[in-house]
This record gives sequence, C-alpha cells and structure tokens, in this order.
Amino acid sequence: MRSVTVRQLRGVDDDGLDGVPLEMVTLIGKMTYRESNISAWCFDINDGTGVLEASKIIVVNRVINSVEERVARESIEHLIVARDCGPPGGWVDDIYYRVVGVFNSKSTCIDIDHIRPVTNMNELTMHFIECVHQHAQITK
Repeated sequence: MRSVTVRQLRGVDDDGLDGVPLEMVTLIGKMTYRESNISAWCFDINDGTGVLEASKIIVVNRVINSVEERVARESIEHLIVARDCGPPGGWVDDIYYRVVGVFNSKSTCIDIDHIRPVTNMNELTMHFIECVHQHAQITK
C-alpha cells in the first residue's frame, strides 16, 4: 500500500507512479459528499494538493450461493457495508478522512475499500511525511 497525495495521482501514467505500478493507495483529505445511485456513493477528496473523485460501492447483504462468492465475501469483509456506514446524509462534510482503495488511472478515480475519520491531526502530518519518504526511496 502506498501513501499518496492527489497531486501525485494526477501524474500517474501507464507505468504507474514513479515507474512503479499502483495497486492499493491511501490518502487523507477532506471529503465532500456529491451524489449517490443504487450501487455507489460518490465523493470529492481535497487533500490540499488537489481534488479527486472517489466512489464507494454499496455492498448489499444477500444470500451467498456459491463457494466462490463466500471466498470473495470473506476476503473483502473489511469493506464498510451499507448497514455499517449509515446513509450518506450522515457523513460530515469537510472533515478529514483516511481513504484506502484502488486508483483507476483511466478514470482518475479511487474505488474506496475502507474509509474512516481522522481523529488525531498528527496522522495528517505523518501521512504527508510518508508520501515524501516513499517517493524519495523509490526515485533514489
């Protein structure tokens, strides 16, 4: 998992970021709820370096019919499901959240796997230090 800023994600090309393919990323920013549809909630994330779109797929609890579905469900249990997350109207805009997800370079959007509010602002400072440190280590 790589700590990134929105500005770094804007520079991602086919080779990834700094020549390294991106898989899971984490970033911290103020989130503003934009819209929802039947399958996803959409947010804007502003971390001070730019604004990026993010979406959270709403996982609906249903009966699991096959072994493959059970394995897939167990592997993504850490996702916030709709019943645990509450309605989008319950989100507080313009507070900092830590987002973990997969960055889609074609649509410049993050598919959110995990999200939680930041309660200690030292976490924000540490995140930016991690971004700089990881960039320096990779580009050495």
